[in-house]
Amino acid sequence: MRNTKWYVYNNDDNFADEMLKEADDDDDDDDDDDDDDDDDDDDDDDDDRDNHDDVMMVMIVMMMIMIMMMMKILIMIMIMMLRILVMEENRRRIGLGAIGDAELGNLLGNPELGDAELGNLLGNPVLGDTELGNLLGNPELGDAELENLLGDPELGDVEIGNLLGNPELGDAELGNLLWNPELEDAELGNLLGNPVLGDAELGNLLGDPELGDVEIGNLLGNPELGDDEF
Repeated sequence: MRNTKWYVYNNDDNFADEMLKEADDDDDDDDDDDDDDDDDDDDDDDDDRDNHDDVMMVMIVMMMIMIMMMMKILIMIMIMMLRILVMEENRRRIGLGAIGDAELGNLLGNPELGDAELGNLLGNPVLGDTELGNLLGNPELGDAELENLLGDPELGDVEIGNLLGNPELGDAELGNLLWNPELEDAELGNLLGNPVLGDAELGNLLGDPELGDVEIGNLLGNPELGDDEF
């Protein structure tokens, strides 16, 4: 009987040890779980930091691209402004800045001419005031021819220069009033204010009623011109 009690008691001690061991195991498992949770939290924090770094890099790249685009636009605006300044300086330098449609039309004998008409006569229908100012530039025309074309044989370089807005112009600068070898009679007539002009009439306007195709061609800078070319 005593042995039985000891056995029960001894069994009770074993049971207590088993319970303590299981409690220790549970504590260890809980500690392991906590460690795993901590590791997971650390991994999540690392992922968040990586994502944040990626977002920052993307934002930095986008900002750099936007800055480069803005710089490109500013450079284009500066180039455009520089071109405008150069054009205005060129117009001022050659003394043609004040010549417009009305002045050019009067100069060519037809005050109704506009940009399109003058551009067509000169072989380029999209010419504007600045380009139309370049009606000069054929050194083959002399004083007499230019004076007759302008309707006053007494005009000299200074007077013709005044008509063109620059009294300093000379023979070489007094140019391209009729310089387009593709013009026909009608276009030449329109240029001189009369669409029905022929060779004889053009000769009269040029100061010599005896002029023929070859002579008129010479005056226009191309001695090979004939009726077809006119």
